[in-house]
Amino acid sequence: MKDRPFSSHMKFRGHHAVTRSLVEGLDKIGASYNYNPSRFGEVADTVHVVGGIRALRQMIRLKRQGRIKKLFAGPNIVVFSTEANSILASPEIDGVVNHCDFACEFWAYDHPRLRDRCFRWPAGVDIHYWQPDPTVNRDHILIFDKRREEDDADRVKPYVEYLRGQGLQVEVLVRCGKQGYTQNQYRALLQRSSLMLGFTVGSESQGIAWAESWSTDVPTLILKNTSNVYQGRRFDCSTAPYLCSQSGLFFDDLEDFKNQFNYWATHREQFTPRAWILENMSDEVCADRLYRYLTAVDT
Repeated sequence: MKDRPFSSHMKFRGHHAVTRSLVEGLDKIGASYNYNPSRFGEVADTVHVVGGIRALRQMIRLKRQGRIKKLFAGPNIVVFSTEANSILASPEIDGVVNHCDFACEFWAYDHPRLRDRCFRWPAGVDIHYWQPDPTVNRDHILIFDKRREEDDADRVKPYVEYLRGQGLQVEVLVRCGKQGYTQNQYRALLQRSSLMLGFTVGSESQGIAWAESWSTDVPTLILKNTSNVYQGRRFDCSTAPYLCSQSGLFFDDLEDFKNQFNYWATHREQFTPRAWILENMSDEVCADRLYRYLTAVDT
C-alpha cells in the first residue's frame, strides 16, 4: 500500500477514513452499490449521503420528485443538527447515521425526533493493512498525542518520564495542526509497540486511530474525559466510545495511569484487541451492518 499522510486520500471524498472503510467494506462483502454516480440517472432507489450538505440538498429534491425511495444522511454532514436550516430533520430523510451513542444524543438534543431515527455506526479498519508483524520485537510504549496548537505541548512529558523511569523505551507520535504522520509511519510504530497511550482533544465520536492500534493487536490506555465544549455548548462525550475490556482501559490522570499501567502489565493476557476488531470493527463487519440497516428500513 502506497504511503500517504493521515489527512489525504485521493480516491475518497469527505472524511477519507470513513468513506474508504465503507466503500472498500461494501466491495469486500460483495454488496451492490454505486459510489458517487456522475449522472442523476445512475442514482439508486436508496441513497446514503455520507457527507456534504450540497449533495444532501440535491438528494432531498430528488426524494420530493419521487426519483428515489429512501434517503439516509451522516455521519459527516453537520456538527449541530440545527445547522443548514436543520437539514437533518427534513421529513424526506428516513434515517440519520452517526458514529456513537453520545453523538446521536448530541443531534437529538435540538431535534428529539432524531433520537429514534439515528443509527449508531462506527467505520471499520482494514485488518489486512493494520495487522501485527511477528518479525518485529514489541519492546516500545507508544504515546499518541492528538492536540490543538493551543494545548499544552508538554502534557505527555510526565508520562514519558514515568515510563522511562521504569526502564522502558518510549516513542511519541504527535498530531497537531500541520504536524502529522503517514499511515506507514504510524503502522510501523504500532508494530514495535506493546501498548499505546492515547491523548486527544476532548472527545472522539469514534476514535479510528484507536481502532487501528487494536487491529495491530496493541491495547490502549486512553485519557478519560466525559464532558466537552464545542462552540460554547457543553455536551456529554467520550474519548474512546468503543474502548472495552479486551482493548484497553481508561485513566483519569497521571496517578490513575500508574495504577492502570500496572494492571495492564500484570494482566496482559486479558487484552486481545485484534480479536475484538476482527469480530466487531473490520471494514467487512461495519459495512455489512450499515448495509443491512439501509436496506431494511421501511419508508
